[in-house]
Amino acid sequence: MLRTIRAGEDGGFVPQLAVMVGMVLALCSIGVFIYFIHHVPQTIHINNVVAKIGKLLVDDAATRFPALIGGPPREQEHHAAIPDIGRAVGSVRATTTGYIQGIDKAALLSCASKANVLIRLRYRPGDFIMAGRILADVAPGRVVKDELGDAVRSCFTTGNKRTPKNDIMFLVSELVEIAARALSPGVNDPMTAVSCLDWIAAGGSEFARRRLPQPVRVDEDGVARVIALPVDFTRFVELSFGRLRHYVAADTIAALHLLRVIGEVAAECCCRDQIDVLRDEITRFSGMVDCRLDGADLDAVQRRAAELQTLLARGLDGIHEGQVKWLGGGA
Repeated sequence: MLRTIRAGEDGGFVPQLAVMVGMVLALCSIGVFIYFIHHVPQTIHINNVVAKIGKLLVDDAATRFPALIGGPPREQEHHAAIPDIGRAVGSVRATTTGYIQGIDKAALLSCASKANVLIRLRYRPGDFIMAGRILADVAPGRVVKDELGDAVRSCFTTGNKRTPKNDIMFLVSELVEIAARALSPGVNDPMTAVSCLDWIAAGGSEFARRRLPQPVRVDEDGVARVIALPVDFTRFVELSFGRLRHYVAADTIAALHLLRVIGEVAAECCCRDQIDVLRDEITRFSGMVDCRLDGADLDAVQRRAAELQTLLARGLDGIHEGQVKWLGGGA
C-alpha cells in the first residue's frame, strides 16, 4: 500500500480506504496483544491450573459413572460374584512397553465370548507395562494360541505417557503432584495444597455417591467373560489422600484442611465400607502427624482428627453438612 503513494506537483494519490483499513487492523493487533499479555498470566496461574484439572476430574467422574448409589438400578448392571479362574490358565504377554492408555472393553468381551474363555486382566489404564510381562490370564489355558493372544493384545492401547481420556486417576495424580510440590521445603505454599485438596475432595465426593463398575463383565447370555480391575473408592483414597499423607502431615494448615475435606467426602458416603476406608486413612494420617509435628500444632491436628473419628464412628448419619463446616474452622 505504501508503494502506491506517490508525491507529485499536483498532489499524490493516497488510497484512503486502504489506509483506514490498515489503521483499524493495527489497532486490532494492539488490542489482541494486550489481551494476550493479560491472558497468559491468568492461564498459567496455579489456582486456574488446579481448577481446570479439578473440573475435569469431577466432570469425568460424573460422565464415566452416571448412576448414583441409591438410585434406580441400571438395566445392564450385573453384580456377579468373581469366579475362580483356577490354576490351569494360559497367559497373554505384552509385546510393547509403555503406559496403558486405554482398553477396548467391548472388543475384549467379544473376543472372550467368541473363544468361550474367561479373561482376567492384570493391568488397568494408567499402569506401566513392559514387553514380556503377563498382560492377562486366560482360562482354560489350553485354548490360548497366537490368534487369541493377538486379539487380546489388540484391545490394549499403549503410549509413552498417561492420558486422562481413559485413566481418571491420572487427573488425581496431577493434583497430588502439584500439592506435593507446593508443600516441599523449597516452595512452602500450603494454600496451593489447600486448593488441590478441595478439588480432590470434590472428585472423592463424586466417587462416594456414584455406582462404580463391577470387576466381572458378562456377555449377553450372562456368562462371566472378563475380570477387570475397575477403579473403586478405596483406590481413590489411597492414590489421593494416602499419597499426600507424608507431605500434609508436616504442615499444620494443610493437615487441618485435609481432615476437613475428608469430613466433606464422608458426608457424601452412601455405605459403611466407604466410611471405614476414610477412618483407616485418618488413623494412618494421625500416626504420620505424630512424627512430623509437635507442640501446639500437633495437639490441634490430633484434636481435630479425634473429633472426626468420633463422628465417623457413628456411621453414615454421624456427620452432616453443618458438622463438616464446623470441622473446617481455622483451616
